[in-house]
Amino acid sequence: MLLTQTTTAQPDSIARAEKVERRRLARNIVLSRARARMSQHTLAQRAGVTRATISNIERASGSAQVGTIFRIASALNTTAAALLSDPELPNESDDDLDQLAARESERAIDTHDLLAAVNEAYGEADVVFPRYSRAGRPRLRREVMADATP
Repeated sequence: MLLTQTTTAQPDSIARAEKVERRRLARNIVLSRARARMSQHTLAQRAGVTRATISNIERASGSAQVGTIFRIASALNTTAAALLSDPELPNESDDDLDQLAARESERAIDTHDLLAAVNEAYGEADVVFPRYSRAGRPRLRREVMADATP
């Protein structure tokens, strides 16, 4: 009976772990694609897969074959291990933080490129993000109440 309980609980934990890994892969591909300033279409062509495959992987809605992950990594000039791993966490020493900052400047991503990649991943490729400043906002209409005299 203990064996039965163990085997029924195991698929749930495996499914959760797979979901976490799919999300990690999706996040890393979107970030790498944004860093490379590459569209889903371009990445798909370079990796030899369809754009729908890239879209499904980036939305973590489908699983990817190992060969596909290697081809995507190659098209992004990175490794499959980098696409499947968590980002590095900085150590607490100042020297380590300085080294990390130097490495990160090489991996920096333009905000607009990142937003464009995220939008494309979630099917909103033509979304334009408006810029607002106090000067550019429309004025609020304030209605004066005629009966508001004290």
